[in-house]
Amino acid sequence: MRSKILLLAGCMFVAACAPVDNVKVTGITQARAISIAKTHCPEYPDRFNFVDKAEWIPEKGYWAVMLDDRSGDHGRVYKIDRNGDIVGTRDINEERGGYDDSGPYRRGWWY
Repeated sequence: MRSKILLLAGCMFVAACAPVDNVKVTGITQARAISIAKTHCPEYPDRFNFVDKAEWIPEKGYWAVMLDDRSGDHGRVYKIDRNGDIVGTRDINEERGGYDDSGPYRRGWWY
């Protein structure tokens, strides 16, 4: 009986620690945003076959999903709004200086 209680408590702890997408805020889940990016990327899975990052950008109101190649030097960021529509894309090329700007107003990888 004790082992069943410990097992149940362990399962509840693991479930409480798991990341949960707040669909009321984001509109769609992170997994759905990744799926949309993969579907719309013509180079997936041949060239850009890795999901590098997938993050909700609250100040902009969209998911930013980055698909890149094996080296991580080239890729494409898809901006997906809360309705599941792609609102923008951006190519990433580390050889041309990457995705961050220099200076006081440094922008992130999702711009």
